[in-house]
Amino acid sequence: MRKILLISLISFVAIMGLNAAPAQAEITVIQVTSNSSEDSMPQIKGSHVVWQRYWNGDWEIFLYDMTTGLIQQITNNNHDDISPQTDGKYVVWMACSGSGGEICIHNIATGESRQITNNTNIDSLPRIADGRVVWTSNAVADSIGPGEIVLHDIETKVTEQLTSNAVDDSSPRISSDAVIWARMDQDDNGTMFVHYLPCGPTVQAPEGFVWEESPQTDGDLTVSMINDGNDWEIILSHNAQKEMEQITDNFTNDRYPRISGDNIVWMSGQGGDSEIYLASHSTVVPPDLEDDGNNLARLIRDRILQIFSGVTRGLGKMAS
Repeated sequence: MRKILLISLISFVAIMGLNAAPAQAEITVIQVTSNSSEDSMPQIKGSHVVWQRYWNGDWEIFLYDMTTGLIQQITNNNHDDISPQTDGKYVVWMACSGSGGEICIHNIATGESRQITNNTNIDSLPRIADGRVVWTSNAVADSIGPGEIVLHDIETKVTEQLTSNAVDDSSPRISSDAVIWARMDQDDNGTMFVHYLPCGPTVQAPEGFVWEESPQTDGDLTVSMINDGNDWEIILSHNAQKEMEQITDNFTNDRYPRISGDNIVWMSGQGGDSEIYLASHSTVVPPDLEDDGNNLARLIRDRILQIFSGVTRGLGKMAS
């Protein structure tokens, strides 16, 4: 009798401890664009999304403000504006005008845009972080020269060329702390270099160096794609728990995912039928996991333990 009673009480206490439902993920998806144009290559930072749209015969840059729900066309000209990036305060892109490419910026708060570069070089594929822009610049003469890495501070308007040599420097990336890029020598041997911000030094990356900054990862969350046999879908990985959530499940190709905080952006479809989508991922705590529910559960468990303690003392006296 004593053994059965002990097992029953312990089981009841265990059930009370496990009865609370686990926290669940809630995903809200909205379609940002809906038109007959091609919207592609989205980027996101904070509450702002940027992308390029094929509009009236060339590519233009568009901006979406999540707080207001408004879409703004940043560029409107007769040349291609491509590869937009944002740090949440500024938008940068490559303008394919003149003999090559130029780097342009847009101040989100003021609505002002300006051209950073004005030369005959091909200035391409800018990246931005915390108000600093980095890009590759190739001089053009009889042929396209090797790439050099250029850094620009938007606030001070100071431009600095980080490399100057006869080899090819390209593919720069930037974070709050550093700029990295790849260098290819005449024998096609690659080396990675790091320039520490704000003022250097510039050093060859040590062996085993890993660049952790990625537009597909923020904190413990990483977005990527998976092919389900029919088309591409967007998935979200929780790195610490090694768990995966499927964000999309449809009959179109969902590609080019990017993440900032709990917000995920991607392009869906292809060609002239592609649109921009945005998902907000949040953890919802069920009511029985909130403070009141936890307090009630603790009170019940404490009362059961009191009963359990009294029963065991009574059984002890009976046994004696």
